[in-house]
Amino acid sequence: MTDDLKLYDSINDNKFKAIIRTIRTTRDVNECIDAFSDVTEELDLATRKFSRFNSAHEGYAVLLEEVDELWEHVKMKQSKRDIIEMRKEAIQIAAMAIRFAVDICNDKDGRR
Repeated sequence: MTDDLKLYDSINDNKFKAIIRTIRTTRDVNECIDAFSDVTEELDLATRKFSRFNSAHEGYAVLLEEVDELWEHVKMKQSKRDIIEMRKEAIQIAAMAIRFAVDICNDKDGRR
């Protein structure tokens, strides 16, 4: 069995079921699945391109930068908003929030 298959086998079924329940309760299942997929792709890209967050401060700064970029779109008049770019920023925020949780929210790294 490959390492990837071992990882998939180790995923807690209850967590997976909770994700499925969340997707089912959204107004558009396909949009939700696409968003989850885009977040995982963004997270994969970021982890290959950049090293782990060195501290909670660094992780927070990255998240804040992404939120500020989304805010620039939100402040625009609704008719002039670039919905595609706004979605990209939201996806990046979600990916960086997951990265923060993984890189920083543990006893070792969360204390830095």
